[in-house]
Amino acid sequence: MSVVPYPHEDRPGGWEKISSKELLIHPRITLYEHEVKLPGGEVIDYLVYDDGRDFCTVIALGDDSKIMMVREFTYPLNGYLWQFPEGNVDKVGSTSSYEADAKRELVEETGYEALGMEILGHSLKNHRRTKNRQYVWLATGIKELPGGKGSDHSEDIAEDIAEVEFFSEEEIWSMISSGQIEQKNTLAAWAVYQSHNRAGSS
Repeated sequence: MSVVPYPHEDRPGGWEKISSKELLIHPRITLYEHEVKLPGGEVIDYLVYDDGRDFCTVIALGDDSKIMMVREFTYPLNGYLWQFPEGNVDKVGSTSSYEADAKRELVEETGYEALGMEILGHSLKNHRRTKNRQYVWLATGIKELPGGKGSDHSEDIAEDIAEVEFFSEEEIWSMISSGQIEQKNTLAAWAVYQSHNRAGSS
């Protein structure tokens, strides 16, 4: 299955970029201020960023159809969040080339490998500030590796994963309703997954 982003830029009525200047250059992100002319003629300053990467989120199914989640530390909140395994791609390219990235992130964060990997869809990372996307993958035929989790090859972010657990769909819905799951990438990936299931059952 190939997932191609909808060509939003082909729609009429877009804003016109007059100029652009770099405000911050960092190994992980570049921040720009664009001077933009709105359709009504007003000119405004608009902040955008480029971190140069799409990322993959993996929904992994166990033998009992329960779904894997990880509880990962988030520094700004100084606490742990339940989420699906995720990580940046090594190099922006075609969606088919991201399969290796999705498999790698699953091993690095959970110590499980997947025999099957299917692309389900995508969502925008931060539609107000960047064009980068999240690509959602379904992992099947997973098994725990003898050596456990792999080492995180990336140098741009530290990860602290406290536990890996499997939950039923009903349990995940309940965790969303109660606020236990509030990480936006996971919520977007869950919507993509549910849409895929609905399309498959119709």
